[in-house]
Amino acid sequence: MKLHNHILASTTVGGISYYIFGSWQISVTVFLSGIFIDLDHILDYFLYEKKIKLDIKDFFYKCEALILNKVYLLLHSYELIIILAILAYFTNDYIVLGLLVGFGTHIMLDLVANKVHFLGYSFIFRLINKFNSKKIFCG
Repeated sequence: MKLHNHILASTTVGGISYYIFGSWQISVTVFLSGIFIDLDHILDYFLYEKKIKLDIKDFFYKCEALILNKVYLLLHSYELIIILAILAYFTNDYIVLGLLVGFGTHIMLDLVANKVHFLGYSFIFRLINKFNSKKIFCG
């Protein structure tokens, strides 16, 4: 899913979160985490390039065109969502709840919008498949 769509979705879900919970902490955390979860793509890009290369146009092109041969996507993970859900349940922490909602919404939208194998957002699945992007993405 493209960045501008994640910004729009995160703004909407952050606003809804404020309406439901009445907490600016949850709202801001939902908004920020729904966007900044994509920072893990930067690591994948640097590893592909084998150097720190600051070319935004090239970064977006290679990520969106599925050119990277390995994708680690450390934050795009069902396992992380499960950990956040457990932490949110036991701690009642608004920041953790905001991370759960933001990351969870982002991953659900990516599943719908991207050509990704359903298990592609499982870290264990990616690990078993040696982070091979051809086994994670369908297109």
